[in-house]
This record gives sequence, C-alpha cells and structure tokens, in this order.
Amino acid sequence: MEHVLSLSATPQGSTIDLVFGIARLEPDCPLAGFQIDGATHVKSSAPNVVRFRKQADSIRIALGKQCDLVKIIASGEHARILHVFVPREGKCPDDFDYLMDLGAIGGPAGRTKSPKQYLLEVDGFLEKSEPGRRRRYARYFAELNAASHSHLVDAMNARDLIVGGSQELRKRSTAETKVRLNNRIVGRARKEPLEPPSDYIRPFVEHLSRLQLSLIDKYFSTKYGQIDVEDYQEASELFANGDLRTRLPSYFYCVQPSSGYYFYFGEFALLAIDCNVPESHLWRRLAASLIRSQILFMRAYAPKSKGGFEEYCPCNYEKRKAFTLEERLALRETVPLPDHEAVVCQADKNAIEAFPTL
Repeated sequence: MEHVLSLSATPQGSTIDLVFGIARLEPDCPLAGFQIDGATHVKSSAPNVVRFRKQADSIRIALGKQCDLVKIIASGEHARILHVFVPREGKCPDDFDYLMDLGAIGGPAGRTKSPKQYLLEVDGFLEKSEPGRRRRYARYFAELNAASHSHLVDAMNARDLIVGGSQELRKRSTAETKVRLNNRIVGRARKEPLEPPSDYIRPFVEHLSRLQLSLIDKYFSTKYGQIDVEDYQEASELFANGDLRTRLPSYFYCVQPSSGYYFYFGEFALLAIDCNVPESHLWRRLAASLIRSQILFMRAYAPKSKGGFEEYCPCNYEKRKAFTLEERLALRETVPLPDHEAVVCQADKNAIEAFPTL
C-alpha cells in the first residue's frame, strides 16, 4: 500500500529533505516508487535522502510501499524537523483518518492535516461544488462525520459548532454507544441472540438520536416539516455506493465510508428502536434504507478477503464494482424490507456475509 503525505507548512522556495528509514537506521531504505508533486527535485545528498525545492503552496508526497517511516526536514539557515511519521497498520491513505492518525515521534512534530484544517477544507470545497442534491447529501454526511468523529468533535467545539449538547457529553455518548454497536454487529455475524439494551446506555443513545435527527431534519425535511424518507434513502445509497466520494485539493478523499464501521449507521437505528427512544417511530422509517444500503457498500468496497471491520477500507473502492442506477433501483424491489422484522432479518444476513471471521 502506498503512503501519501500532504505538506503545506513551509513557504514556496524552501529546500526540504525527505529522509527515509530513520527509526531502523537503514540508510539503504528502498526509495523506489516515491513521487513528489508540486516540487522541483534538486539532488539526493545521501542514499536515503531526497532533497527538493518546494514550488507550490501544498505538495503531495507519495512514498514507496516499503517505506514505513519518513522524516521531513526544512533545510537552510533555520533547519528544523517538520514531521516524523509512522504510517499505522491498517490505515488507508485514501481516507482522512490516515492523515490524522500518522504518529508523530520527535521534534516539533505534528500531523499533515489537523482536524480543524480538514473541516475548513471540506467546508470550502463543498461550498464551491456544483449546487444540487448531491452537494446537499455530501454536506449532510460531512457534518454528521464532524459531529461524531472523535478527532473532529474537538475541532467542532473550537469553532463553536457543537450543537445539541456539550463536547464531553458528545464524546462520551459516542464512545459508549460505539461499544454497543460493535457488540451487536459481532453478535449478528456470529448468529448469537442480542442482549436487550440496558438502562445505562439509553441516555447516550437518546443524545445521539437527537443529534442525528436534527441533522436529518436540516438536510432532508420537506416544506411541511416532515422527513423525506425517499430523499434520505437516495443519499444513503449514494454514500454507501461511493458515489459521493470527493477528492480534496490535498489529494485524499472525503464523504465516503472509511471502513466496515459503516454498519454502525444502520445498527444505530435498530439500537434506537430497541431503546425505545422518543423518536423511535422516525428510526423505524429510516432503518430500512440504512440496512439495505449495506448491500451496496459490501460490493463497492469489497475487500479481497472478508474478515473484520478494517478490511473494508476506502482503498478497496472500485467504480466498476459499484451498483449502477438501474441496479440500485432494482435492489429496492428485490429487498423491499416492508416491516421491522424484515429489516432486522436483513441486518443479520448482512453482518454474516460481511464479517465471516468476527
């Protein structure tokens, strides 16, 4: 898997050294396959060093597959270490999580893109995109991600964008609920009966239910103030099918499922119903779309070998595997899910098919 970095911390004209193999002290770390966009190559000052001059505001560095560590040093009178990165196992460079999970291990190190920078870039990019339903759908999923992702909640709070509760309550509700969602999906995959939700988890689920439905109301409400279920269904299908994935100027993708944890979307609807939250009647209307969309996701992002959640990474996406419009519409007919019992049954089938080794 190729490792991709984006560097924008230094001004144009700076001379930068890209040093490979620092941790293992291997001066012959393979440099084959690396590529630098937005820079002029100057020379290699050592077998494991590539020196270049930065020409663009932001440059893209694609590292060879075997390079598991890289140090970026700004040269010149005020030479300094910019970053030391260790790409973590299982992270896909097509996804923004990869950029924010690169481990910084020395010097005044940081991440290639902070959560706040990521939010600003997504907001700005979507604002300039073509108006229409797809932009509205993309904005919904981008805002939902920002409101619930552990990295992004802090950035939302810093920008005074937290709604529906405090920052800490949001983070705790998300963390507690994720554990239950994971356990439920694992249980379905193993064909085990699910335990009923406890009184302890209900307040957290209720909090996240209000949060999500406030966003759904914002983006999918009719002129009569009701949720447009068909509109929401299309958005869920397009997202799961990879049709909303967008490549940002910093070269990585957003507005797409980042892993098999996409199953959490549908499982949350079922958990909210089981918890009998005040809005459970709304989740009953939305659950079928979410559970059916898992079928599209399993094909568009199918891994070479099915196992756990992480196998379904964004790097798996292939347009040729995604559902066509005709196939997507036909799926609604072949998997109608007319009632709650049918939805739950399909959720079981999906988990068994997607995660055979859980």
